[in-house]
Amino acid sequence: MKTQRETKYRAVPKSQTKRFLRLGTMSASIVGNMLASATSNMITGEKLSVQKLLMTERNMRSFVAQLSHLRGAALKLGQLLSLEGGDFIPEQVAKILAEVRNEAYRMPPAQLRQVLKEAWGENFLGKFRSFDINPIAAASVGQVHKCKTVNNKTLAIKVQYPGVKESINSDIKNIGFLLKSSGLIPSHIPLDELLFEAKNQLHQEVDYIAESQYLNQFSKLLKNDPHFDVPTLDVEFSTNKTLAMDFKSGINIDKLVNFNQETKNATIEKLIALILMEIFEFNLIQTDPNFANFLYDESTCKIVLLDFGATKPLDTKTVNNFRMLINACLRQNTEEIKCYLNKLELITTDLPQDILNSILDLIKKYSLPVIEGQLFDFSNPLLIHDMEMFSKKLMISRKKIAIPPINTLLIQRKIGGIFLLARRFRASINLKKIIDMYI
Repeated sequence: MKTQRETKYRAVPKSQTKRFLRLGTMSASIVGNMLASATSNMITGEKLSVQKLLMTERNMRSFVAQLSHLRGAALKLGQLLSLEGGDFIPEQVAKILAEVRNEAYRMPPAQLRQVLKEAWGENFLGKFRSFDINPIAAASVGQVHKCKTVNNKTLAIKVQYPGVKESINSDIKNIGFLLKSSGLIPSHIPLDELLFEAKNQLHQEVDYIAESQYLNQFSKLLKNDPHFDVPTLDVEFSTNKTLAMDFKSGINIDKLVNFNQETKNATIEKLIALILMEIFEFNLIQTDPNFANFLYDESTCKIVLLDFGATKPLDTKTVNNFRMLINACLRQNTEEIKCYLNKLELITTDLPQDILNSILDLIKKYSLPVIEGQLFDFSNPLLIHDMEMFSKKLMISRKKIAIPPINTLLIQRKIGGIFLLARRFRASINLKKIIDMYI
């Protein structure tokens, strides 16, 4: 194994007891920070509520640090809070929580070696010419290493953190208790739904056997596609704790922000087309919009698709309801739009009328350029303003928004992730041209 470069290493707590104690440490740290802040403000005469004392930058950074240390369910929940709670959490807190989407601690070399010994046997290093001990990526359930086999195959190998799979249910239970009892998360955040979702996602993402099957499936589906590239599974080094595939080079797709506008527009067109293909042709969708899951190969101009741990088959009913919703939007039919939003459970019958009207108005307003075949400007200041006003209206109402069924939610998340990338790229594209190919 190569000598490690400077990075953040911390052993993953394996036992449920150690993980519970780590959560206790997090709770104690937060309480200590609250007391320190309260004392300081007593001196200055400033009165702060318990909620304000909890939602400080210091507390949230402590919270994020502990989530990154624990990984697994803790880190996944932090990621979901940053994504799903964005409309309800103060901006500075949301920015801190967003850090857990980008970075996790790495396993120390000794712990990594032990995991690989258990997966491949005592003498596994003899099968490699090189194995970089410093991971090229780290996430909630595993980290990825680059290596070269004795047969000169360059591989990317995802290694699952020890104890993560076994601790999912207990972690979710303990974290839920901590968050509810501490008041760290605002009451209008649908925490129970997020906890349930985090648990389901994690059980899926630790199933490397299922992920290997989805990797193979997408590889076959996109084999001859000129716009996308999918790694090939390496069976020899794939187990229930490791997932190996041929290494694909490229830059993280968000780095295209510095490229010319033509390249950025073309990339967004490809990604939107991919979503429509996944929904309406494949009935199978990779649901994680994390930008790290997409690479851009400058030599081929292809988008490399990575990480199929969050892949979900789609049922016919959900697919048809999405098709009918898009058609209703293109016809500006208010009643049909409302009907299919209800069927997809994107809205509920008890939704306040002013919130419902705002949703319908936004849909109809921004469907018009699509209907007319105009370029849709994702950086349109008016669009951004309207969305911000809608978010503020939700915050003021403090309405606890129900989370839709899992299939609807995951499609919504994938679309939302690509929308954010399109905004970052200031993309301007003909959406109707793309939609007409699949609807």
